[in-house]
Amino acid sequence: GEGIDIGFNLIILEEINRPSLLEFDIRGKIDKKEAWTRLRIEIFDRDKLEQPATSFEDEYLTVELEAENFKHLSLPILGIVKNPHRVQFMVVGPAKSKIEISNVVLR
Repeated sequence: GEGIDIGFNLIILEEINRPSLLEFDIRGKIDKKEAWTRLRIEIFDRDKLEQPATSFEDEYLTVELEAENFKHLSLPILGIVKNPHRVQFMVVGPAKSKIEISNVVLR
């Protein structure tokens, strides 16, 4: 979509205690309208639904992002996330973006 702070949530229905990795494949394009626009990934625990247990939003998440080919990412969450409730993917800041995320795994 196009706008400011656009994203989506994946709700985790099963109980996963103390996962060590968040893995997923991503492809797409983010046309940043400001230099500080970035992709942010947040993981929320069941006992604190309003505040993320951890988040990732470094520039490397969108480096080499391609519209045609998926890029695999693996993010460490061991000891930070206790019992995940949802994973939120969001483009923070003004942008026109189209991203596709698949094969999301917490293990």
